Amino acid sequence: MQSIAGILFSLGLHPRYKGYGYIVYVLTKVVESDVLACPTITIKQSLSELESIYSSNQCAIKRSISFALHKACENGCAEMMSALFPNSVRGYPPTTTEFLSVMSVYCLSQIHNSEHQKKDA
Repeated sequence: MQSIAGILFSLGLHPRYKGYGYIVYVLTKVVESDVLACPTITIKQSLSELESIYSSNQCAIKRSISFALHKACENGCAEMMSALFPNSVRGYPPTTTEFLSVMSVYCLSQIHNSEHQKKDA
């Protein structure tokens, strides 16, 4: 199984962007909650937690995430981005909400697939 950081790195998201830490925090919370059906609730809770942790507001947090996504679309792995986010092919990065939702499901599915492979082995 790839780690969340490994998945993000393969997309072209790097720790040098402030939004990277926010993304890792949110995805980690979603994976820990293991709510594959509706990760949106966990995402919203995590964004609220980030507000209090960093004494920031959701607009600033989402702006930082958006900047990191923009850079990933410019410099990242075009194949993986286009597979997960078809609109990114045309140069449009996914919205923050779209990215967090899709990546939450993707990370959870990677973990579940890894667990099934371990049981079969």
